[in-house]
Amino acid sequence: MARLILTTEDLNACFIPDSLQELVRVIGAAAALRLVETYGGLTLAIPKRLHESGELTMKLGVETVKLLISWGGGDRVYVPRAEKALRCLRDQEIRRRVDANEKPSFLALQYRLSERRVWAILKGEDPVSRQSAPRDPRQLAFRLEDGEWSA
Repeated sequence: MARLILTTEDLNACFIPDSLQELVRVIGAAAALRLVETYGGLTLAIPKRLHESGELTMKLGVETVKLLISWGGGDRVYVPRAEKALRCLRDQEIRRRVDANEKPSFLALQYRLSERRVWAILKGEDPVSRQSAPRDPRQLAFRLEDGEWSA
């Protein structure tokens, strides 16, 4: 699958589970996405010390593992699958790439989707546009600003 490029608008518009919000705060959005893609649905044992040839380091990188160790070395953390959020982020990336004149047929191959599915995504509601639409003032809006979630 193609690597997603995250923007703050995408993260704000897509449902991010509470358990993932803390990981985004600790290791950043891109590293948290790699963590979900690699270990989603599993309980991950965070090592107490850095093992440069360890599986976790090989998959996530030295800097990410150092951040995880300083945050919760020796602990276990559940990594959510976050399927709805990943699907939303993928759809946002597809919209952005079509806006940049990439062909839907090329994107269908790259994301392992049917071309019909890509067209359905393009015709569907864009949560970033919906986010900028007028809101009911009784509803809370959550935003990611400077790596922090706020209401």
